[in-house]
Amino acid sequence: MSIFLGLGLLISSRVSSSSTSLTILLLIWVVWVVLLPSTIGALTSGLQPTMTHNELTARQQSLASRFFEQYDELWRKTPSREIPATEETLLWSKYLTEDARDNEKLNEEHLNAQIAQVQFSRSITRISPASSVRYAIESLAGTGFTRHVQFLAHVRQYADEFRAFLIEADRADPESPHALGPKEGTSQKPVRFESIPKFEDRISFSGAYNAASMDIMLLSVFFLILFPGAFLSFLRVDV
Repeated sequence: MSIFLGLGLLISSRVSSSSTSLTILLLIWVVWVVLLPSTIGALTSGLQPTMTHNELTARQQSLASRFFEQYDELWRKTPSREIPATEETLLWSKYLTEDARDNEKLNEEHLNAQIAQVQFSRSITRISPASSVRYAIESLAGTGFTRHVQFLAHVRQYADEFRAFLIEADRADPESPHALGPKEGTSQKPVRFESIPKFEDRISFSGAYNAASMDIMLLSVFFLILFPGAFLSFLRVDV
C-alpha cells in the first residue's frame, strides 16, 4: 500500500490533471500488477526449458534397455537365501541397486531442472511488487513454492536416513545373505516400529523469514525509491 501511495503522490505531482493522473496510475497498476507477473512468468519458462513427460519417459526406457543389455544373463539366474550370498543373488543385488540409483538420479535431475525453472521465473517476476508481496506472504505463512522446496529437502534427508536404517537392520541379522535388493538377499527379521526413523516436516520461523527476506528487501527498495522521489517532485511543483 505504501509503495502505490508513493507512486500516486509521485505521478500526481508531475501531472496537472487529476483525470490524467488517474489514467496513468490505472495503466501502471494493470501493467505492473496484472500483466507483468503472468506474462513474464510464462515467457521466462521458455528460456530455461525442462524435459517434457515424453522426453523423461524416453530416457527412462533408454536406461531400462541399457540395463537389459548389460544384464542379459540375469533372467536365467535365481537369487536364494544361501549364506554367504551366491553369485546369482549378488548379481541381482547389483542390478537392482544400480537400477534404483540411476532412476533416482534421473528423477532428481528432472526435479532440480523444474525447481530451477520456477526459481528463475520468480526472480524475474519480482520486478512487480505484487509478486514480491505474494512470495513474502507465502514464505512467512509456510506455504507456496519455497515451502515446497523445503519439504523436498526434508524428504531427501529422510530417504537417506531410512536407507541407512535398512542397511543397519540387515547387517544386524546373522541369517541374512546381506545382498540388498532382492527379497531373498535381504533380512526377513521383523523390526520394532519404534526403531524405524520417522519422517518429520519441520517448519521454523527463522527459515520462513530467511526465505521472505529477499522479497521484503525488494519491497523496501521500491518504497525508498518512490517516497523520496515523490517528496523531491513536490518540492519542484509550483502551487
